[in-house]
Amino acid sequence: ADLAVLRLGREVSMANLLSAALVAAGLASAQAPDSGTIVVNIGPLRSTQGQVLVSLYNHPDGFPRDRDAILQRRIVDTIDGDHVTVRFENLPFGEYAIAMMHDENRSGGMDRGFLGVPKEGYGFSNNVKPKLSAPSFEKTKFLLNEKEVELDLEMVYR
Repeated sequence: ADLAVLRLGREVSMANLLSAALVAAGLASAQAPDSGTIVVNIGPLRSTQGQVLVSLYNHPDGFPRDRDAILQRRIVDTIDGDHVTVRFENLPFGEYAIAMMHDENRSGGMDRGFLGVPKEGYGFSNNVKPKLSAPSFEKTKFLLNEKEVELDLEMVYR
């Protein structure tokens, strides 16, 4: 009988520990910051040559030229048509901006012509089309505040 009580006592203790662990896990997940996914649809592309580079930023410092300022980057190596899609997943809710380019010759950077005019496609979130220089983070930023935000961005060619 004493062994049964002891065994029962251990089972209750283990059950209490398990319940406490489950409650603690529930509280921890409830306190975790919300996160979501950014889906970026890009096009039209003028060719299937090269690759599409998509850079995600979460801060104005270095946007859009400083590679060290990039939060995440996606590279589409195979282009099958005139549109591509990339995903940035498990991001905390907040403000972000995107800079992208169609690196048709796979040089890893933007090729420029006379007066620095881009020879390859480029684009920014909010479909901002700069005139003489790259746009600011403020003009291109958007808010991730739900589980999935989908952007349709236009690739610009000059």
